[in-house]
Amino acid sequence: QKGKSGAGLLVGNLRSSEGIMAPFGAGAGSSLSISWFFEHYWPLVSLLLSIGFTIFFTDLSVLALQAYRLFLPRFARAHRVLGAMYLALLLFGFADLHSNILPRFIFDVLLGVTGIFLTLSAAWGFPHHRRVTNEASGTLNEDATVTYDEMIEHSFYQGLNL
Repeated sequence: QKGKSGAGLLVGNLRSSEGIMAPFGAGAGSSLSISWFFEHYWPLVSLLLSIGFTIFFTDLSVLALQAYRLFLPRFARAHRVLGAMYLALLLFGFADLHSNILPRFIFDVLLGVTGIFLTLSAAWGFPHHRRVTNEASGTLNEDATVTYDEMIEHSFYQGLNL
């Protein structure tokens, strides 16, 4: 391929069936893309994600059942209930990936609104955290506790995500 620069030669090879992408299934005039990846590998990725989420939620459920006494006190009960709702909504969304009962937009809005109320309920349910001071921002220190201001800040970012 005389007269072509290095970049032109590379682009030409990427587009040709004999180029460097040929072993990866890119035929004449085609190129690899995200859509090609998902078309060919999405079933495997979906299976691995499903297994990972199933293990995570099973482990979380077992831990929550073992520590059920943490959910009984009256203080911050709204936070506990909203946290359970949030986890239930996540589980529903996970199951709904395969059944498509709820439109994804509605699920995203419900998850965002529940997340905002969850973080605000933490701020209201643990008012003594207004007096908490940490050495570092956030919970980077092993002995750190989430401060009231960080809870409010988190609700702001939940709103931005929405």
